[in-house]
Amino acid sequence: MNMIAASRVFMTEEILAEVSGSMGGGQTWKTRRGEVVQEAFSLIMKPEVGDAVLVARSKGKGHIISILERENVGQCDYDFHGDSSRLVADSFTLESKKSLELFSHREIGVSAPSGNITMKSRNLVFTALDTLSNSARVLTQNVNEYLHKALGISIFSSKNHYASASDTMKLDAERIDLG
Repeated sequence: MNMIAASRVFMTEEILAEVSGSMGGGQTWKTRRGEVVQEAFSLIMKPEVGDAVLVARSKGKGHIISILERENVGQCDYDFHGDSSRLVADSFTLESKKSLELFSHREIGVSAPSGNITMKSRNLVFTALDTLSNSARVLTQNVNEYLHKALGISIFSSKNHYASASDTMKLDAERIDLG
């Protein structure tokens, strides 16, 4: 015989009054009525003091299941639970009207094993503190002006190397060795 045991769930709108502490690795809050509540596992937006939230109560515990209103929406933080999180979709767009930053304390990887990676920008700046490595089967660069400046040694090495200019080619050094 299949029996489903269900407990009643009561939902109320509450205002978060203060951060109360931690419980089981998650943060807890006190409501204006003095009850201690914690966020539901599925809640990804981090609640803040002053938020109007929907609280579900069951078995003596109150869980924030939704943030209904926030007075000052200057910044919203999202907290994905677990050691690793994935967003999966057939197509996914991340859009920002002003600026977009990707930050990692360790590594950032971008891959498209069977597709293209395209970057378009008015200005594009790469900064590497140690090593910048380009590896490609074919590397094509089309630019209006190209400035290559090395403070130390600059080496171009290949089986065949061609340098051509339609107008002027200049080699300027104290010493030039050919051959």
